[in-house]
Amino acid sequence: GSRMGNGKRAVAKLGQIDVAVVFDCTLTSMLVAAAADALAAIGYDSCNRGFGLTHPASPPSCWNLPVCAYPEGSAVCTQAESWCALLRQAGIDAYATRPKLHPFDEDRAWAAEFLGRPPRQTVVALHPGAEASYRWLADRWAALGDAAAQEFDAQVVVTGGPADGPVVQPIVERMSTRPRVAAGRTTLGQ
Repeated sequence: GSRMGNGKRAVAKLGQIDVAVVFDCTLTSMLVAAAADALAAIGYDSCNRGFGLTHPASPPSCWNLPVCAYPEGSAVCTQAESWCALLRQAGIDAYATRPKLHPFDEDRAWAAEFLGRPPRQTVVALHPGAEASYRWLADRWAALGDAAAQEFDAQVVVTGGPADGPVVQPIVERMSTRPRVAAGRTTLGQ
Protein backbone atom coordinates (compact mmCIF):
# COMPACT_ATOMS: atom_id res chain seq x y z
CA GLY A 1 0.00 0.00 0.00
CA SER A 2 1.09 3.57 0.67
CA ARG A 3 3.86 2.40 3.04
CA MET A 4 5.56 0.56 0.20
CA GLY A 5 5.13 3.52 -2.13
CA ASN A 6 6.55 5.85 0.51
CA GLY A 7 9.45 3.46 1.12
CA LYS A 8 10.29 3.23 -2.57
CA ARG A 9 10.20 7.03 -2.92
CA ALA A 10 12.42 7.43 0.14
CA VAL A 11 15.11 5.03 -1.11
CA ALA A 12 15.01 6.56 -4.60
CA LYS A 13 15.97 9.94 -3.08
CA LEU A 14 19.00 8.46 -1.30
CA GLY A 15 20.95 7.44 -4.37
CA GLN A 16 23.29 4.44 -4.15
CA ILE A 17 22.75 2.44 -0.98
CA ASP A 18 25.60 0.30 0.26
CA VAL A 19 23.78 -1.87 2.81
CA ALA A 20 20.06 -2.38 3.39
CA VAL A 21 19.21 -4.02 6.72
CA VAL A 22 15.74 -5.54 6.95
CA PHE A 23 14.87 -6.05 10.60
CA ASP A 24 11.20 -6.95 10.51
CA CYS A 25 10.81 -9.44 7.60
CA THR A 26 7.53 -7.94 6.42
CA LEU A 27 6.75 -8.26 2.75
CA THR A 28 6.71 -4.46 2.44
CA SER A 29 10.16 -4.15 4.01
CA MET A 30 11.61 -6.83 1.74
CA LEU A 31 10.15 -5.16 -1.36
CA VAL A 32 11.46 -1.75 -0.34
CA ALA A 33 14.90 -3.23 0.34
CA ALA A 34 14.83 -4.87 -3.09
CA ALA A 35 13.82 -1.54 -4.65
CA ALA A 36 16.82 0.09 -2.95
CA ASP A 37 19.11 -2.01 -5.17
CA ALA A 38 21.68 -1.99 -2.39
CA LEU A 39 25.09 -3.57 -2.83
CA ALA A 40 24.26 -5.80 0.16
CA ALA A 41 20.92 -6.66 1.76
CA ILE A 42 20.88 -8.25 5.21
CA GLY A 43 17.86 -9.81 6.90
CA TYR A 44 16.31 -12.88 8.45
CA ASP A 45 15.06 -15.37 5.85
CA SER A 46 11.76 -15.89 7.62
CA CYS A 47 8.45 -17.10 6.18
CA ASN A 48 10.04 -17.49 2.73
CA ARG A 49 10.65 -13.74 2.59
CA GLY A 50 14.41 -13.87 2.12
CA PHE A 51 14.20 -13.05 -1.58
CA GLY A 52 16.58 -10.32 -2.63
CA LEU A 53 18.78 -10.71 0.44
CA THR A 54 22.46 -11.02 -0.37
CA HIS A 55 23.13 -12.05 3.24
CA PRO A 56 20.12 -14.09 4.39
CA ALA A 57 20.38 -15.19 8.01
CA SER A 58 18.57 -17.95 9.86
CA PRO A 59 16.11 -16.46 12.34
CA PRO A 60 16.14 -17.48 16.01
CA SER A 61 13.91 -20.50 16.74
CA CYS A 62 11.39 -18.26 18.51
CA TRP A 63 11.30 -15.55 15.82
CA ASN A 64 7.78 -14.07 15.40
CA LEU A 65 6.14 -16.65 17.63
CA PRO A 66 3.97 -15.98 20.66
CA VAL A 67 5.80 -16.92 23.86
CA CYS A 68 3.42 -19.84 24.47
CA ALA A 69 4.57 -21.38 21.13
CA TYR A 70 8.34 -21.18 21.75
CA PRO A 71 10.10 -24.49 21.12
CA GLU A 72 11.19 -26.23 24.33
CA GLY A 73 14.53 -24.86 25.58
CA SER A 74 14.50 -21.78 23.35
CA ALA A 75 16.70 -18.94 24.49
CA VAL A 76 14.45 -15.92 24.83
CA CYS A 77 15.97 -12.55 23.98
CA THR A 78 14.81 -9.02 23.33
CA GLN A 79 14.04 -7.77 19.86
CA ALA A 80 17.12 -5.54 20.00
CA GLU A 81 19.27 -8.57 20.85
CA SER A 82 17.77 -10.49 17.91
CA TRP A 83 18.55 -7.59 15.58
CA CYS A 84 22.14 -7.36 16.85
CA ALA A 85 22.52 -11.12 16.29
CA LEU A 86 21.37 -10.56 12.70
CA LEU A 87 24.03 -7.90 12.21
CA ARG A 88 26.71 -10.12 13.75
CA GLN A 89 25.81 -12.94 11.32
CA ALA A 90 26.58 -10.44 8.53
CA GLY A 91 29.94 -9.56 10.11
CA ILE A 92 28.86 -6.29 11.73
CA ASP A 93 29.94 -5.98 15.37
CA ALA A 94 26.73 -5.00 17.14
CA TYR A 95 25.59 -5.51 20.73
CA ALA A 96 22.52 -4.26 22.54
CA THR A 97 23.04 -2.20 25.66
CA ARG A 98 20.44 -1.69 28.33
CA PRO A 99 19.04 1.82 28.54
CA LYS A 100 19.35 3.76 31.77
CA LEU A 101 16.91 6.28 33.17
CA HIS A 102 17.96 9.33 35.16
CA PRO A 103 14.82 10.54 36.94
CA PHE A 104 14.46 14.05 38.30
CA ASP A 105 14.21 14.63 42.06
CA GLU A 106 10.47 15.38 41.76
CA ASP A 107 9.99 12.03 39.99
CA ARG A 108 11.81 10.24 42.82
CA ALA A 109 9.66 12.03 45.39
CA TRP A 110 6.47 11.09 43.54
CA ALA A 111 7.58 7.45 43.31
CA ALA A 112 8.42 7.29 47.03
CA GLU A 113 4.97 8.64 47.90
CA PHE A 114 3.24 6.33 45.40
CA LEU A 115 5.03 3.28 46.75
CA GLY A 116 4.56 4.24 50.40
CA ARG A 117 7.21 1.71 51.30
CA PRO A 118 10.09 1.38 53.68
CA PRO A 119 13.18 2.78 51.91
CA ARG A 120 14.97 -0.56 51.70
CA GLN A 121 12.09 -2.84 50.65
CA THR A 122 12.62 -4.51 47.29
CA VAL A 123 10.36 -3.34 44.49
CA VAL A 124 9.66 -5.57 41.51
CA ALA A 125 8.09 -3.96 38.45
CA LEU A 126 6.06 -6.08 36.04
CA HIS A 127 5.60 -4.52 32.60
CA PRO A 128 3.24 -6.83 30.70
CA GLY A 129 2.46 -4.52 27.77
CA ALA A 130 3.90 -5.66 24.45
CA GLU A 131 2.85 -6.56 20.95
CA ALA A 132 0.26 -9.33 21.30
CA SER A 133 2.49 -12.03 19.80
CA TYR A 134 5.13 -11.38 22.48
CA ARG A 135 2.77 -11.24 25.47
CA TRP A 136 2.73 -13.73 28.31
CA LEU A 137 -0.60 -15.04 29.52
CA ALA A 138 -2.14 -13.18 32.47
CA ASP A 139 -1.94 -16.17 34.83
CA ARG A 140 1.83 -16.45 34.21
CA TRP A 141 2.37 -12.76 35.01
CA ALA A 142 0.27 -13.18 38.15
CA ALA A 143 2.28 -16.22 39.25
CA LEU A 144 5.53 -14.34 38.66
CA GLY A 145 4.30 -11.33 40.64
CA ASP A 146 3.16 -13.51 43.55
CA ALA A 147 6.42 -15.47 43.56
CA ALA A 148 8.50 -12.27 43.57
CA ALA A 149 6.41 -10.80 46.39
CA GLN A 150 6.87 -13.90 48.52
CA GLU A 151 10.46 -14.90 47.71
CA PHE A 152 11.94 -11.39 47.96
CA ASP A 153 9.42 -9.83 50.36
CA ALA A 154 8.93 -7.38 47.52
CA GLN A 155 6.33 -4.84 46.68
CA VAL A 156 5.08 -5.54 43.15
CA VAL A 157 4.21 -2.67 40.84
CA VAL A 158 2.47 -3.31 37.53
CA THR A 159 3.47 -0.71 34.95
CA GLY A 160 2.27 0.19 31.49
CA GLY A 161 0.97 2.92 29.28
CA PRO A 162 -2.51 4.44 29.12
CA ALA A 163 -3.74 1.72 26.70
CA ASP A 164 -2.47 -1.21 28.80
CA GLY A 165 -5.47 -1.39 31.16
CA PRO A 166 -7.02 -4.43 29.41
CA VAL A 167 -3.66 -6.25 29.71
CA VAL A 168 -2.97 -5.24 33.32
CA GLN A 169 -6.41 -5.79 34.89
CA PRO A 170 -6.56 -9.60 34.45
CA ILE A 171 -3.08 -9.90 35.98
CA VAL A 172 -4.03 -7.85 39.02
CA GLU A 173 -7.24 -9.86 39.46
CA ARG A 174 -5.33 -13.18 39.39
CA MET A 175 -2.64 -12.17 41.91
CA SER A 176 -3.08 -13.32 45.50
CA THR A 177 -0.84 -10.46 46.70
CA ARG A 178 -2.07 -6.97 45.89
CA PRO A 179 0.27 -5.07 43.59
CA ARG A 180 0.34 -1.32 43.14
CA VAL A 181 -0.94 -0.41 39.68
CA ALA A 182 0.99 2.33 37.92
CA ALA A 183 -0.18 1.52 34.38
CA GLY A 184 -1.46 4.65 32.69
CA ARG A 185 -0.86 6.78 35.81
CA THR A 186 2.79 7.74 35.53
CA THR A 187 5.33 9.48 33.38
CA LEU A 188 8.45 7.61 32.27
CA GLY A 189 10.53 9.35 34.96
CA GLN A 190 8.09 8.45 37.72
